[in-house]
Amino acid sequence: MDTIVIIILATILFGGLGVFIYFIIRMILKPQAVNNLANIVKQGKTAQAIRMAKQILQSDPRDSETHYLLGKAFLQDGKNELALMEYKTVNQLGDFRGSLKESQFRREMADLFVEFDQAEEALKEYLLLIQKEPGNADHLFKAGLIFEQRKKPVQALSYYKKTINQDPNHSLAYLHLGILLYAAKKENDSKAFLQKALKLDSTLYQAYFYMGKIHKEQKDYNAAVDAFEKGQKDQAFKIKCLIERGICLIQTKRYDQATTELERVVRLSETEKTNDREILFARYFLAACYEKSRKLDQAISQWEYVYTKDKNFKDVAEKLSQFQDLRSDDVMKDYMTATNARFEEICTAVVDELNHTVTDVQMTKQGCRIIVVEKNSGQWRNARKFPKLMLFLRSTSNVDLPVIRSFQEDITNFKVSRGMIFSGAQFTRTAIEFAESRPIEIYDKDKLLELLHRIGEKD
Repeated sequence: MDTIVIIILATILFGGLGVFIYFIIRMILKPQAVNNLANIVKQGKTAQAIRMAKQILQSDPRDSETHYLLGKAFLQDGKNELALMEYKTVNQLGDFRGSLKESQFRREMADLFVEFDQAEEALKEYLLLIQKEPGNADHLFKAGLIFEQRKKPVQALSYYKKTINQDPNHSLAYLHLGILLYAAKKENDSKAFLQKALKLDSTLYQAYFYMGKIHKEQKDYNAAVDAFEKGQKDQAFKIKCLIERGICLIQTKRYDQATTELERVVRLSETEKTNDREILFARYFLAACYEKSRKLDQAISQWEYVYTKDKNFKDVAEKLSQFQDLRSDDVMKDYMTATNARFEEICTAVVDELNHTVTDVQMTKQGCRIIVVEKNSGQWRNARKFPKLMLFLRSTSNVDLPVIRSFQEDITNFKVSRGMIFSGAQFTRTAIEFAESRPIEIYDKDKLLELLHRIGEKD
């Protein structure tokens, strides 16, 4: 409005000369207004800067410096999408002067393109910046990042290597080289770059995750456990590290520690944003820990959860089928989950049911080993009694040939005439065929369950 009044007055008072003088004054005053705007933006007076920039642009919509400063003000105000619109206008105008420095502008615009997933546009800016600022290794690194995100590892590797050639202390470039080489199954090269990244910056905890993966694949589980412990400090990798750490602890048979780690994952999944697939793996391996500790109710609960989410997940359907009896039969459940003292009572009751007497009992990791003799009966009262070996297993896995072979050796070592082996699971065909030609009787889940019910009926 003030501008219009000045024009009218100048035209009335001085005619054409007045208009000329007005434009001379405008040429002097406008740069001062833009300078004032730049200072206001620098002071962080966002609302005032936005109002002032819009006023200037009303009189000159093609003022690139003002568009740039308006974009900066929008950034300060958290309106990044509006800022990007202003930056695009500046780019179209292509007029870089005053407070508008092209390299700085392109750095800022590239970051905005990245923020709004416009990778192609961002890459163009970084490639321009590489030409304009050839000494800045960050431009090479950021171009590499975009190639990596676009699943172009060859180009990404090239730019990361150019980055460290230009800046040998660029820790992030070493980190990403390590990650890409790990994905390419070049573990030794990957390990070297990851170690270099950590030497330069010990807070790059993501590197510990990949170091842990390499140690795990090389079966150095203790080193992997330590690496995953450190990797947890990266919040984005915390869940992954806990799961991997739990798996490594399972491999080293530290089931209680593994249970603790995997239970943490399940708890975290209830309060934090997590990858559903990862949580299924956590629950699956947690069930394995419960199974090893004979906490079968809890194991079944985890398998049931996984099954509701993915019916084809690993061998979960098979596990649930295998434990169907436990879910519906308290007698078998008692056999599989009882304390050692209670389990011994059940086994001796089976011995009695089969008309034998216990002479020695030994608890084993998988169950109970008992030496027995047959009870006296009828006309054979004075007959010589030959000891037998009974092995009670409560492993959840089907009994395979190696177990039967080992049992055959026990029969020889204990100098007994025959053996009887009982299991809460089934026997494989090779195990059955081996037992048939030897003095070994086998009682699979079904036969054992029948015995347990007979005992229960007498109680």
